[in-house]
Amino acid sequence: MPTDLRKAIWSLPGLLLGFLWHLPPLIQCLLLLMLLDVISGIISAAVQGVAITSKTSWRGALKKGLALLLIAATKALCVASNVDADVAAAVTGFFCLTEMISIVENCDRAGLPVPPILTRMLAAMKDQADSKAPVKKGE
Repeated sequence: MPTDLRKAIWSLPGLLLGFLWHLPPLIQCLLLLMLLDVISGIISAAVQGVAITSKTSWRGALKKGLALLLIAATKALCVASNVDADVAAAVTGFFCLTEMISIVENCDRAGLPVPPILTRMLAAMKDQADSKAPVKKGE
């Protein structure tokens, strides 16, 4: 393998880490929570004896990708329309909350005792976010 190609390949992890390092802290938090959700889901499935299928994994990865696309689109819209409020941060915070809820659910499914105050707090936060969301047709 030519030396230049080898250097290019070995520089990719640094490039990725540099990119991640310069993301806003809330996005970094969301990416970490997404990773922890995947890991806790795998552990939960293993403890329960449930088979992990590629279809289920693919659907989960696509949903996480769509959440990131929605955040990017929201940020682009805020920048393009000169909105003073950081709506993208609010959207990111909402997805951080949903990832945290998913992690707690995975821990509960695996039989790990989850502090009741944590489940109540997350449920209250989710209920509050849901109550402020517009009602969809047919609900």
